[in-house]
Amino acid sequence: LQLWADARYARLAGPPGAQRLDADQVSWLFGITMFGDDARELQWMLGRDIRGEVNGCALLAFAVGVAAGVPLAPRQWETVVTVAEGVPDLPDPFLRLVVPLLASNLASERTRAQRLLRLAPGPACAILGPIRDAAKGKPRQRYDEAWVQLGGEGAAVGGGPVAGGPTPKGAEGEVPEPAAGSEAAETGASDRLGQLLVAWAETHDPDLLDVIDEVGATAAHGRPALVAASKGELELAWLDVARRRDPVDAARLVGTPWPAGWEAGVARVEILAAFPPDPRIARGLVGPARSWSSSGAASIHAALVDAFARHGWAGIAPEVRALADARGKVRGRPYRTAAGALEAIEVGRVAPALLGTTGSRRGLAELWAELLADPANLDTRRVLADALTAAGDPRGEFIALQLADAASPNPAARSAAGRLLEANIDTWTGGIPGVVRGERVFRRGFLAEVSFRVRRLDPTVLQLPVWRTVEAMTVDCAGQYAALLDRMPLLERLTVRQSWPGPGGPWPSVRVLAQAGDTPEGGTELPNLTQFPNLETWLTALPDARVAERLVPVVLERAAGLRVLGLCLARQAGVLPLALRVWRAGGGPRVLRISRGRCDPRGHGWVIALDRDTPEQARLDWAGGESWELAALGPTLGTLEQAGVTRARIHRGHLAPELVASIERLAMIGIEVTLDGPPLEFGSR
Repeated sequence: LQLWADARYARLAGPPGAQRLDADQVSWLFGITMFGDDARELQWMLGRDIRGEVNGCALLAFAVGVAAGVPLAPRQWETVVTVAEGVPDLPDPFLRLVVPLLASNLASERTRAQRLLRLAPGPACAILGPIRDAAKGKPRQRYDEAWVQLGGEGAAVGGGPVAGGPTPKGAEGEVPEPAAGSEAAETGASDRLGQLLVAWAETHDPDLLDVIDEVGATAAHGRPALVAASKGELELAWLDVARRRDPVDAARLVGTPWPAGWEAGVARVEILAAFPPDPRIARGLVGPARSWSSSGAASIHAALVDAFARHGWAGIAPEVRALADARGKVRGRPYRTAAGALEAIEVGRVAPALLGTTGSRRGLAELWAELLADPANLDTRRVLADALTAAGDPRGEFIALQLADAASPNPAARSAAGRLLEANIDTWTGGIPGVVRGERVFRRGFLAEVSFRVRRLDPTVLQLPVWRTVEAMTVDCAGQYAALLDRMPLLERLTVRQSWPGPGGPWPSVRVLAQAGDTPEGGTELPNLTQFPNLETWLTALPDARVAERLVPVVLERAAGLRVLGLCLARQAGVLPLALRVWRAGGGPRVLRISRGRCDPRGHGWVIALDRDTPEQARLDWAGGESWELAALGPTLGTLEQAGVTRARIHRGHLAPELVASIERLAMIGIEVTLDGPPLEFGSR
C-alpha cells in the first residue's frame, strides 16, 4: 500500500499526458488487492472504473498468492468467480489450483469448483484426467462425477457418451435416447419458438400463449428436468443451463424447484429477467414470488418487478396486483406500478399463419377444456396424456403412469411417476397461495389432496385449473372461500382450520366435513350443514368439559340426519360420558366416532366407533400418531363399560406384537376384547 501511495501520481494515475497502466498490469494489481479486500482502494487510486479492464492476469495473481500461502479475504472466492465468468480463457495455473477442489469434503467448495471449471471444460478435463487416474476411494468417485459433468472423453451417463459439455441428468438419472426424427422436429420447433417470441414481444397477442406453450414443449422434448444430488449442485446445473439464454430452456428453468430463501433466488430472477420476453417466465415467477413474504426480501421483489415488466402482459396484471396487496401498501407499490404498466400494453394481432390452424395445439386446448368441464372422466385423462406426450410434455407420461398404477398396482410405474412428480410438482401446483408443500398428493395424474394457509383468498387464484381435480382439501383461511368450493366438483373431504366458507353452495360432492379447530362456546360458529346436502360424516372438536354441557346436545341434534358424527376430544374425562349418554338417549346419527387429539378425517391415535344397531359393541382401530397412547385406552374402555359396552373388537392392522399382548390383558376390566376386528373407515364412504 505504501508503494502504491508513493507511486500514485507518478505511475498509477499519472500526470496529464503520462502513459496509463495497461490491462495486464491493472489486472495483476487487482488480483493482488483481492487478498486484502483493497480492490476498491485500487480503483480509487487509478481514478477510473477498471471492471472492464480486468482479464486473466487477475486470476494468475490469485493463483500465485494462494500458492504462496497468502490468506484469503472474506468473500474473495465470490470476486474470483465474478472475474472468471468475464474472462474468455482461464489461465492454466488457475485451473490447476481449482481442479483439486473437486474432491473437497466441503460441498460448497466442490460446487464452486464445478461452476468455475464448466467455464473451460476442455482444458479442465486435460488437467483432471491424470489426477483422476491417480486418485482412489472417495476422491476418485468425486473426480469421476466431475469428469462426467465436464464431458470428459469416454465419460458415460446411462450408457451413452457425453458430448458438447455437461449434460444435466433426467428424472431417472439418464439421458433419454432421441427418437427417430425427433432431433429435426426439435430443431424446427426451436426455430419456430424464436419466431413466436419475436411476435409476442411485438404484439402481446393472447392467442400466442397456447402456441408458445406447445411449441416450447416440443422444442424441449430432449431436455429433461434439472435434478441433482444436493441443493448446491442443483444451483450449479441451473446456472449452467441458464447461462445460454436459450428460450427453449425457459420452461424447465422456471419449473426447477426454487430455493427456500430469497437470497439464493435473486440470481435466478435476474438471469431470467434477461431472457427474451416470454410469457412462460412471467407465469412461472408468480408462485415463487408469493413464497417470499419476509420484510427483508426487498431485493428479490425488485428483481421480480423487473422480470414481470419484461415478460408480463395485461392478462397477468391481476396476479401482479395480488402480489402488491400481499406485500402491503408501501412495500407493494412497485408491483402496483408494474401492474398498471402491464394493463396499458397495447395488444396487436399476429398473422393466422403463424398460429397455425391444425395440429396438436388446438387438440390440447380442446382436451384441457373438456377435462376441466368433466374432471372425473378417466378416458379424457388418457387421451390428454397421449396428446401431451406427443407434444413433448412430461406431464403426459406422468398421467399415463399414474393411471396405469391406479388400474393395476404397478411398483415400477409408481416409482417412475414419483421421480417425475418430484421434478415437476412445483410447476404443476404453481399459483396455489400458501400451499403446504408436504401435503400435496397426486392421483391419476392430477392434484387430489392439498392444504394451504392464507389470511384472505385472493380472487385471482379461483381461476387456477388445478382446483378442478382436488378431492380432499384442508383450508386455513380467516376469510370466506365459498367461491373456491364452487370450482371444485370432485371435492369429497373438506377440513377447516379457521372460518367456514361463508354464504354460498350447495356443495353436493362433499361427503366428509372436519372442523380441525376448537369449537367456540355457544355453538354460533357450527357449520351450516344445509350447504352440504350429501354430507355423511361430520367431525368436530370439543375442547373440554366446560363447554360440553352446552355444545354436545347442539352438535348431536345438528348431526341427526348424518351417518357418522365424529367427536375429537381434547380430554375424554367428563366429555365422553356426556356424549355417550346423549347419544344413547336417541340424539345424533347412527354411528358415533370418538378420537383424541387433532381432528383428522383419516384418524389419529385410537379411534372408537359405536353403532346404534349394536350398542353393546365398540370397534377400535389405531390410526397412527406420535405414541401408542396405550395408557389412555384402559380408561376409555372403562368409560365405555359404564355406558353399557360389553365387547370391543380391535383391528390388529399394523399393531406391534407387544401392544397386542398388552391389549389382550385389558380384558380384565370387564369388556370382552377381540382382535382382528374390521378396520374403521375414518370418514370415507
